[in-house]
Amino acid sequence: LEKEFRDDSSVAFTLVSETNALLFTPMLAEVAASSLEPTHISTPLRSSLHRTRVVRAQVAGIDLENRRVKLSDREEP
Repeated sequence: LEKEFRDDSSVAFTLVSETNALLFTPMLAEVAASSLEPTHISTPLRSSLHRTRVVRAQVAGIDLENRRVKLSDREEP
């Protein structure tokens, strides 16, 4: 989405995730076998998503009418 809207600064992105990393799971076996370091299959979200606000939380519900996301510990617009 960042690439699709790269020229439109009016678009804002927010990603809600319980973790701060993207894990490439097909390579987990190689990490378990010590063929790869864990850092080779994990990418920090904040360093790869430049225009996206990353919120570490769990989604508890979505209010489409009011355009709000309810998180397990708070509510976000």
